[in-house]
Order: sequence, then C-alpha cells, then structure tokens
Amino acid sequence: MRLAALAANYLLLSERSRGDCAAVVKANAYGLGMAPVVRALTEVGCTTFCVATLAEGLALRALDAQPRVIVLGGVDAAGAELASRAQLEPVINSREQAQAWYPYRTRPAALHVDTGMHRLGMPPAEIGCVEWADYELTTLMTHLACADNPNDPSNAAQLQRFNAIQAKFPSCASSIANSAGCLLDEAYHGDLTRPGIGLYGGHPQNALADNPLSWVVSLQARVVQIRTLPANNSLGYGGTFQSPTQRVIAVVGLGYADGLPRVLTNRGEVAINGRRAPIVGRVSMDLVQVDITDIASAGSTPVCVGDWVEFFGPTIAIDQVAAWADTIALEILCGLGRRAHWEYVA
Repeated sequence: MRLAALAANYLLLSERSRGDCAAVVKANAYGLGMAPVVRALTEVGCTTFCVATLAEGLALRALDAQPRVIVLGGVDAAGAELASRAQLEPVINSREQAQAWYPYRTRPAALHVDTGMHRLGMPPAEIGCVEWADYELTTLMTHLACADNPNDPSNAAQLQRFNAIQAKFPSCASSIANSAGCLLDEAYHGDLTRPGIGLYGGHPQNALADNPLSWVVSLQARVVQIRTLPANNSLGYGGTFQSPTQRVIAVVGLGYADGLPRVLTNRGEVAINGRRAPIVGRVSMDLVQVDITDIASAGSTPVCVGDWVEFFGPTIAIDQVAAWADTIALEILCGLGRRAHWEYVA
C-alpha cells in the first residue's frame, strides 16, 4: 500500500472541496488498516475522521486523542456514555438516537437528514418532532444516493431538499459530498466533504478511465508452479476450462480466502512481468490459474516460479477487477483476506 499516494489523494480531494475535508476510515479503513491510514492522513493535515460504529470510533480514539471523530451510524442508549467519554461525535439518524443522546446533548453531535437515499437519516417530516435547541448540533448532513452518476437528476433533487432543511439550522455546518460528490459542482460539497473510496484510489464515478486519483493498493501473489496442459483437457474444480490447444499454465498462490472473488473464474486478467494473462479455471480457496501461453510464445522475459503476479495495482485498475466481478472497488478492498501480508511503503 502506497501511503504517499493515499496522502496525495486526500490533498487532491481536499483541494476540490469547497470547505474542509474529512476522511472516511470505517471498516478498518476499507480493509487497509486504520492505524497506518490515520497516521498518514494526519501528517498531511486531516483533522476529521468518519467511522461507522461506536467500536470503530473507540478504536480510532485509542490511536489518537486529537482528531474529531464522527460516528456515522450514531449510538444507542447503551453506547452513548462511552461515546461521550471518548469525545466521539455521533450522527443522530432517528428520534430514538436523539433520545439516546439526550443525557449528553451538550456534547457535539451531527444530524443526518434523509433527502432521498432512504437508508439512514431522519425523514424531513420527523425533524420537527425533536426540540433541537437543547442539542449542541455541529453539522447537518445528508448522503447522495447517485453522486457516482453526475447526470442523475436525483442529485439536484436531494440538494434542493437539503437546502430547504438547512435553512432551519442556520448555525450548523453542512456536509453532503462523499468521494463522488467531491467531483460534482461545489454546491454539493457543503462545509465538510466525506470522501472514502477516492482516498484509496478507486474511481468515484462509475468509470474505468480518466481517474483523477492515484492507485494506492496493489494485490500480488507469487507463481508457485508452471505446468503444461495438453489439448482437450480440463482444468481445476469442475473442469470449467477446456484447453482448445496445448496451454502453458501458471498456478498462483492466491484464492478466495485471500479476497480474490470466486466469480472471476474464467474471467479477468492478471499482469506478469508487464504482460497480461487471462484467469482460467475455477478460483479456489488458495490458488488460481492463469494462461501464460502467449507470454511464453512471445519470446519475452519467461515466467518463472516465484515471479510476482499483479491482480490489481499499477497495471490493472481495481475498478477494472471490480467490473469483471460485477461489484465495486469498495467490496474488493473490504474483502481482502486476513492472511495477506501487508506492506506499507511511501
């Protein structure tokens, strides 16, 4: 993982933001390690971090007593005292959460209003059911459902609803944009943006080209065996790949236990020594096969046992892998297995 690229992505998104820029580090910084990510971002000036749960907030606070920590999922009555004691800032998403935070209402909290995503957040009709004058509300926030599609009309509709509600909270800062929202017009930013996947190099807006952000993470594994597969033979579990001609196969030490989606069976490519090769046969728990016949016949640098194989990184974008797997880059990152050996480099 390239920490300098992570920091550069934060600075780019911060420059594009109208106001301040937080960093979303929930789910152990999208599976990449909260501690090194928070340290790297703090060094380049990030002072606000967003997590999903109370447990994540407490873990972050144990790392650093200084930054502002926003708990996006809010807290219940059982967790409110812990959040207050740790100086965490919960997001109030419902009347129940407002009631849970009432004993600590003089402590900072944010209010999430649902403007159209219909997930977390208070519906506009319920906002008036709470006496907010009793609360120390720092921020009014919402979440854009379709910011990854800049032309989706729901973006403008959500912004219009948010602005109407914000007029009732003139002393609150505003927070609207996620990573994709940071690339929209600054009217969608608010006073605090909350980028997540963009920090880690994923394309925020449904595109595989022209990503303004640098790649951060590379997933690699070594070739453990090279073998010849005769013509008209099957390969791997279920024999899902049939060799039309004699093929040269590299067996690589990575599988779905390491986070390589099993759906990449006979789909997608890897990069070896700067050359691409297709994935063939079924992805298994610990191993995957790639067809290196074209590389072997090209007379270029031969593939050897011990060579590194890139599954995503500088040659193959993580968004491309996600597209092959019919998913998104966030799920690919969060799914990386625990037995992976992480290296953090500048």
